[in-house]
Formats: sequence, structure tokens, C-alpha cells
Amino acid sequence: MLTTLAIAIALNSAFGQTPPPPAADETVSVTLRNGTTLYGTVRNQNERVLVLRLDTPWKVDDRTIRIDDIASGPDPERAGARDGRREREWTSQGYRKVKTPSGVLWVQREQVELAKRARDMEAQLAPAVPAVPAVDTATSEAMATQTLPPPPAPTPSPWKRWGAEGALVLVALAVAGLAYKLVAGT
Repeated sequence: MLTTLAIAIALNSAFGQTPPPPAADETVSVTLRNGTTLYGTVRNQNERVLVLRLDTPWKVDDRTIRIDDIASGPDPERAGARDGRREREWTSQGYRKVKTPSGVLWVQREQVELAKRARDMEAQLAPAVPAVPAVDTATSEAMATQTLPPPPAPTPSPWKRWGAEGALVLVALAVAGLAYKLVAGT
């Protein structure tokens, strides 16, 4: 009886454990029983559930998957396979790879087509650049000798601008105070 219990405990511990989760930054693939394959990084894993941050740059999403629903995985994904898969996913989402001076960007296909149409319309509407006429030396000398109007006078400081009015207000207050004192004193 004791040996049967020991064997049962050993089998339970051997088959009941889930494999350790992969490294936090490692992309893994998980195939579900319904045939869907998900790619992402493992955020949390225990004996009942696996939390997977999906590897979709256009939408950050964490997916909680029951261990019973997993057919195979989590298996590490090769870097080369990841690049090809992400390119296919971007394309299926309606994006297009565009090379820019700052690097490669994924832009919505409609936006790329609209930008191309705008450049074509600008090219059609832009007038042809006129040829530069020969420079007349007499005209250029006359333009060089023209004088520019003088710069505007600098604005006076607030003390110069409002000083006289301020002094007048102070004198008026002094006279009003003197008049009040004379009237109130009698």
C-alpha cells in the first residue's frame, strides 16, 4: 500500500507539472486545440493558465489561455521565422513597408496610395519653373544703391512714457490731502 502511494505521488509529480516558462523577452508559439497558433511572450504561467502577451505591434493584448486548451507549446520561435511571420501579419492587416531616412516604417496601404496621389497632383498643378533671365547690370547696380528706410524708433521706457503723468497724479494727491486736512481741521 505504501509503495502504491509512493508510485502515485511520483507519477502525479512527473505528469502534473508544467514546463518552466521561457525567458521574459523570448517569443514563443502556442498551438491551441482548435488549430489556432498564437505568438507572443509569456507574462505568467502556472499549472492552470498561461498569460501570453501577443506579438502584434498594432495592438497590445494579453491573452489568458487555459493549459487544457493548449495542444503544443510554448515553443521558442526562431528570430528569422519571427521576422517573416511579422511581415506577413503586417501585410495581412493592410500595411505596407516604406523605407524612410529614419528607417523602415509600416504604413497603412491607403495612406501610401493617398500620398502618391497627392504627389502626382502636385506635379500636375505645379507650374513649370521659368528660366532665369539674363541679369541686366544697370538694373542690378540701381537695386544695389537703393537705400533702405530707417529702422523704427525704439519705444521709450515706461518711466519716460508715464513719468510726467505719474508726477502729476502724485501732486494732485498731495493737494487733495492738504485740502482734506484743512477742511477736516476746522
